[in-house]
Amino acid sequence: MKRSVVLSIDVGGTYYKAAVLDARSYEILPGSLFEHPSFSNENRVKILEAFIQVISRGISFLEASAQPLELTRIAFDCPGPFDYVKGQAVMRHKFNAIFGVPLTPIIRSECDISKDIPVVFHHDLHAFTYGVCRFGSGRGFDSVFCVTIGTGLGTGCFRGGRIDMNIDGTPKYPMFEKPYGGGIVEDIVSNRGLTAQYNERCDSDPAVDAKDIELRAISRQDRVAYEVYEEMGRVLGKTLLPVLEQLKIEALIIGGQISKGFELFGDSLRDELVSCESLSLIAPAQDLSSTAIRGCGAIPLSWYEAYREEQP
Repeated sequence: MKRSVVLSIDVGGTYYKAAVLDARSYEILPGSLFEHPSFSNENRVKILEAFIQVISRGISFLEASAQPLELTRIAFDCPGPFDYVKGQAVMRHKFNAIFGVPLTPIIRSECDISKDIPVVFHHDLHAFTYGVCRFGSGRGFDSVFCVTIGTGLGTGCFRGGRIDMNIDGTPKYPMFEKPYGGGIVEDIVSNRGLTAQYNERCDSDPAVDAKDIELRAISRQDRVAYEVYEEMGRVLGKTLLPVLEQLKIEALIIGGQISKGFELFGDSLRDELVSCESLSLIAPAQDLSSTAIRGCGAIPLSWYEAYREEQP
């Protein structure tokens, strides 16, 4: 008997991360997880070649398996802006050369994928959020709010047994553009925000990025490094408090690369959210390496019936 599997692909500006998942447990099959350069700033031919190669490599794993495997779905999670209904990138900062190109027909023709196999595209925040709620520290909670902090600030929400999203598949409660201090929240709560805040105060010894600042705080006991992380936690807490109270959120989970420095901003974040009576957990995500890719493959197709319409 064939084992049903899903090919799940996390789309990044630098790398694709892909894995073959068991279609029941959504565990990653041993040996199937890999990365492949995405060449997002190259020309159209180079980008599409990489796109096809990552799918082909995943399918090759199925074909080489000693155990018979049956592909039941190909699922992508992609950062915005992206047309999740039509399956096409509409970014200008990455993948610009394939702006508006429908990807599903290319997948079917170049990789010989039957129309019986659904091809779906999810927002990367929804993949992470669902992964947190089904496989991570959000399990057991009825309402979970997820925040990712990295290049930018992203948010996802899980309530009533499903992802709370707009009809076009985008997050329902974006926070990154909310006004703050003459700018927007993302000017502070992001890699560039942390770096800019630190370098404004320590221009004689500028930091390269948020990771550099984290290391300075931990290994060198750099007070300014602590302060900018603490300030980020306060700003994030103040921004989140109204929506967490409104939605009666029970768990707040922080992801993204900057969540690795949670010990530097977790206390100030909690201080700002202490009045949220529904909130019982504030914590970093448990497994950044697999949460989104498992969540992407596990999101129920029934949530995306409109997305399964074949694009021309």
